[in-house]
Amino acid sequence: MTLVIQICNEDSLLLIADLLTSGIKLPNSAPALPTIAKNRPVPSTDTGKDVPRALVQKITLVGTNVALAWSGSRRVAEDVICRLLETRSCQQGDIEDVVKYLVSCGRKIWAELSVAGLAHKDNRFFAFGCGNDFVEIPTTVYGTVGLLGCGMPAFSRVIARINESSLRRPTFDIGLIAQMISRGLVITGSLIEEELQTRPWLNELFGGSYEIIAPSEAGLEKVGDVSYVYWDAILDSKGKITLKLLPRRVFRLAYQNDALLIRTIEPSVVAGRTSATSRLFVIPPVHRTVAECNVNRKSLPPFNTRWVSLSVVVHLPSGQYKVLTVVQIRGRYGDGHINFEETGETVHMKIEKEFTNGIVRDIKKYMLG
Repeated sequence: MTLVIQICNEDSLLLIADLLTSGIKLPNSAPALPTIAKNRPVPSTDTGKDVPRALVQKITLVGTNVALAWSGSRRVAEDVICRLLETRSCQQGDIEDVVKYLVSCGRKIWAELSVAGLAHKDNRFFAFGCGNDFVEIPTTVYGTVGLLGCGMPAFSRVIARINESSLRRPTFDIGLIAQMISRGLVITGSLIEEELQTRPWLNELFGGSYEIIAPSEAGLEKVGDVSYVYWDAILDSKGKITLKLLPRRVFRLAYQNDALLIRTIEPSVVAGRTSATSRLFVIPPVHRTVAECNVNRKSLPPFNTRWVSLSVVVHLPSGQYKVLTVVQIRGRYGDGHINFEETGETVHMKIEKEFTNGIVRDIKKYMLG
């Protein structure tokens, strides 16, 4: 089961895919997931035999000019991607050669697999998709969106709540590519927050976290150097907003070689300092195992990142809640209003008062009018 989102218009060029794979439950095979707190079991599902099984990258870059995301059989996807990357004519990432290869796979393959992708050629970008699972739907915020997988209804629900004005604009011109990445982080940040709140995606067997493909100066690339910060606030009956002392959860995403690394912390106050012990998740490409990724665990990416997607759950007097997702862009490492200091696996946080004041101002501006 899967959620793949393909956006290709004048304002945004994005390919987004979840990481969760599922299958028949095996003895002693319960996976650890970034969206499930440490020592808590993965919730049971109502889908019969299939359960969450593992995390795997569902987006493959072919050179720097073609990106493919898949849904369907992991076994078939592994075979198709492996042969694609070994095909000499496709290795340079020419879309015509890639399409010829995909067509050659035959109808039997496409009965078990669907793909959506983006391509770059002759200074132009365009989208493509094939397989029984590929559909396109109109949206008010992102135009026509291509989708794969069982997560399509959930995506529709999430984007209905996304307000583009909630995207925090920096005081300087960040450029079109950075704006596209920011829009992608609003989507993925909102999807992860919903999963943290209610875990409906795990019942529907998709989620776990997300990858993003966006344009770059060279063509297409996966977006790394990202952290997701999840916070809670309370709005009382008199209109006062109180932000909780610490974020509930922090995710840090980065790539090392071809492995996706996700580090997570659940901050708390220990001996007067805000600290946490980090967990590491290694997510391989579909055609490799974790062992084959050769991750250097002594040189992990720090929690201070260029991109910060911040989601705040505002709990209302009625017992309901609203979610505000904004994106912060740092000009350089260590800059900004929330910083991390690391000693081994222990992570300390420093949160400036102006940063939390800014969150409260954003809640008032974008959610309360």
